[in-house]
Amino acid sequence: MSVQDRFLEDYNALKSPEKDQFKKVINSLLFHCYIIRKKYDRASRMDRFTPEYAFIEKHWELFNNYLSFMDMILSRDDDSGVIFVRSEEDRNTVRFNTATTLVVYALRTHYETELEKRSSTQEVPMDANLLRQYLSDLGLSSPTKRLSLDQISQALKTLQTYNVVTLNKGSFNDTNYSFYILPSIRFVINRERMNALYRYVSGETAEEEPLTDTPAESDEPEAEETEQAQTPTEEASEAGEATEPEAEEAQPESEAEAETDAVDGDDPEPEGF
Repeated sequence: MSVQDRFLEDYNALKSPEKDQFKKVINSLLFHCYIIRKKYDRASRMDRFTPEYAFIEKHWELFNNYLSFMDMILSRDDDSGVIFVRSEEDRNTVRFNTATTLVVYALRTHYETELEKRSSTQEVPMDANLLRQYLSDLGLSSPTKRLSLDQISQALKTLQTYNVVTLNKGSFNDTNYSFYILPSIRFVINRERMNALYRYVSGETAEEEPLTDTPAESDEPEAEETEQAQTPTEEASEAGEATEPEAEEAQPESEAEAETDAVDGDDPEPEGF
């Protein structure tokens, strides 16, 4: 039986409400790239299991067969509680700009460090002051190469769109806010690119040494590659953010953009941490 026949057989076996749920969940998966098993809910102020994750688990083959029509691969990391899609042919990728790349690097570094102390949870808390201090301590934001508050804010909004962070208190437009780093942060940048960023931050990378491969075919300007079934931009983001404004001239001189892969099976633990 062909993949198409298997999909149609499984889909037609669904009840009408399940078919409606399938449409909603597949669109959410294609838009956000990552579906998290358990996520902080601001309304109840508690972690809640996401029904989308459970529905995909229950109908795994249905989703997998559907995505195969687009040369997409459905993947899951049970330890982290993350379901994600990646492109079999490295198509439909988005490239983050320099500011977002550096914020991802800082969040990933902090996440890995804190996870060693918080083995019972997959979410790591962070707030605005701690993030700014962490960027400074890592040498990612200094008087000579400073990330503005607006650049950091826009970076976090982008990451929220892809279910990489989730807001706890306040707004990313505020001076003070808090949020959680989600386990999907481990799959935004693969090990090779994480190490390339580490060499850049530590000064081991020459200014002319490229940190990226072939630019992504994406409409989003200067966006770092992250595999997904479509190329959602901030105009269509979860929180309805506007397009990211042009980066200020005071951002780092070197384009520290690193190609990101939604997951390529690499060990998420980078060198130097």
